Amino acid sequence: MAPRRYSNRAALSVRPRRDHFTEDYRPHRQRFESELDRDFAAMKRVWQMLRHGAVRMLGEMGRQY
Repeated sequence: MAPRRYSNRAALSVRPRRDHFTEDYRPHRQRFESELDRDFAAMKRVWQMLRHGAVRMLGEMGRQY
């Protein structure tokens, strides 16, 4: 089989973006009224990451089987 030639592809002029949900983890800097509010916001981000990771894991498992 002959090797593929990719010279006819258009060059990427823009850097590819990272995953679209990474922005959800890092909202703009906020001032919290208390440490408890800050901790709740941090736990919210942790749960978002866990949720996205679980969905991705299930998707990968479904793709393999």
